[in-house]
Amino acid sequence: MLNHPNPGGYMRFMLYPDYRIFMDMEVPFLFTNEDMYTAINTFMDKRVFKETMEKYDPDFVVCDRRNRLFREIVKEFAELRPVFFDETSVLYANTRKKSELVRRYGLRCVEPYVEDLDLDELKRGGIYECFKEELLAMLRLYPECVLKNSLLAELYLKEGSYERALLHAEALMKIIPHRPYPYLVKARALKALKRYDLSEEAFLEASKRTKAKEGILKELGLLLYEKGDYKRAYELLKAVTDPFDPRTTYVDLYYVTSSALLSDRRRDAEILLNYGLSKLPAEQKDWVEKYNELKLRMR
Repeated sequence: MLNHPNPGGYMRFMLYPDYRIFMDMEVPFLFTNEDMYTAINTFMDKRVFKETMEKYDPDFVVCDRRNRLFREIVKEFAELRPVFFDETSVLYANTRKKSELVRRYGLRCVEPYVEDLDLDELKRGGIYECFKEELLAMLRLYPECVLKNSLLAELYLKEGSYERALLHAEALMKIIPHRPYPYLVKARALKALKRYDLSEEAFLEASKRTKAKEGILKELGLLLYEKGDYKRAYELLKAVTDPFDPRTTYVDLYYVTSSALLSDRRRDAEILLNYGLSKLPAEQKDWVEKYNELKLRMR
């Protein structure tokens, strides 16, 4: 049972009898208004979905991954277990009819609708290693999956496995070479490995692939600061740091102030320091100490 529109005209005949496409909108119409109602509402209404399941008793159900309403509906159907997902869809298997497949591939630790990773939460729940293994198992079945390569890249970056993060960055560069994300992963991993020149090249490649460059330029500025290239760091950080923007933080202002001072722009540093101090929370002891050290350097 597929939750995807118009799978294709002659495909129905090519797939029959092993698979049957529910509705493809051919003319003359082969289906009724009631069929159309079912097609539209099955994945949006719990009662309609229940009636459809009872009528067809499918082995598998495929749902659009963007359909968060179905995410709640399916929780009440214990016989359906998620066994796979990618960027677009989630595949559920019927445990009564595909018990061996569910035993082997059923997801226990990975939420199919996952977007962001919280490593601390995974570790507190005792599912961190299981989560990683399930992602890797699905990736072995579909190595070109953008979502799972991205999730694993983020996971390895956060756990400090930078060489492994680089492997997924390289895979993503082959799959989606036109997008900035793979190059950002590569740049962040290389920065953590202190391969600064290669990291700078990767940041520049990322910036070429998007019009929204501000965040990338900020990361590049921080890389140059860490590298010790304070003049270039200041020029970049100054360009993307607006002291009057409420979203600008004391952390942002610290690095642009320090890079100004270290590149002999003392007057700029004095002005920026006051902006940073005005936003600095007293309870942030580490940053209070950093700012105190910055004030000492200005004497």
